[in-house]
Amino acid sequence: MFRIGLPIGLSSFVSMAIFSVIGFMVGTLGIVPLAAHSIAGNINWATFVIPMAIGGAASIRIGFMVGAHDYAGARAVGATAIKLSLGYALLVSLLLILFRHDVVALYSQDANVLAMAAVLILIIAVYQIADATQGTVVGALRGYKDTRAPMIFALVGYWLIALPLAAYFGFGDYGVYGFWTGMAIGVALVAAAGGLRLISTSRNHDRIKRFSGL
Repeated sequence: MFRIGLPIGLSSFVSMAIFSVIGFMVGTLGIVPLAAHSIAGNINWATFVIPMAIGGAASIRIGFMVGAHDYAGARAVGATAIKLSLGYALLVSLLLILFRHDVVALYSQDANVLAMAAVLILIIAVYQIADATQGTVVGALRGYKDTRAPMIFALVGYWLIALPLAAYFGFGDYGVYGFWTGMAIGVALVAAAGGLRLISTSRNHDRIKRFSGL
């Protein structure tokens, strides 16, 4: 239990804590960037709920099939979950792009905040595709009880790649847009690494048995 649960807890911590750090950094840019950042973050979390739920469902289904030694079925569940999340993310991204001004208008009446938030929505539209993928992939890997690799991916991707890039772009010429761009790059790398790990683990029966204690 500890071997599986500790990496999950640490992975969740490093994934969430970086948003607090980024928030403090954006706050040094002024009230308007911070307000726009808060709007973007709220929209991002609201749209991420579905992929997170799909990842949780995939974890349960894959765990069940691994216990039944149905490894082909487990792979199929993982693939289906990723397709569902990607389809959802693409649809939501399109809607956000088309109706970004209407969406941000729900949060503020300040023209400067709205203008900045509307641009951030364009970055969020790309960001959430990667975020939906990584969220689902992590859930699928947990179904295989493969929890250490996602923890390492999160630590490296968010803290050693995303945070430095976000600070470089954000404190450079791009402001709050740079912070989200750096985050998007980091999340995309985490999603890619997680996807490759899922492919590898789902095909490695010995690894699956070792993780599951079968």
